[in-house]
Amino acid sequence: NNLSSFLVEMRDVSHILKFWTHRSLIIIDELGRSSNTEEARAIAWAVCEELISKSSLTLFSTHFAELCSLAEIYPNVQNICLANDGNVAHVVK
Repeated sequence: NNLSSFLVEMRDVSHILKFWTHRSLIIIDELGRSSNTEEARAIAWAVCEELISKSSLTLFSTHFAELCSLAEIYPNVQNICLANDGNVAHVVK
């Protein structure tokens, strides 16, 4: 297919945003890894805001710490930090 990683990511996100329902469980892991940092952060922020407005259960894994501030803007956002002690992954509060 010779599709770039960026194109595949954007195609997948487009599909999610187009076909979600209130019953959807949306899981996105590290969106923007195939782009430069500033563009990836902007894309991830925009996608998060769109998903927040859709009110479906979403798990969004990211390395962009700035996205944590979305919880200060939107009351329906909760940040969770997971840690792995080598055996079991657990929530860190």
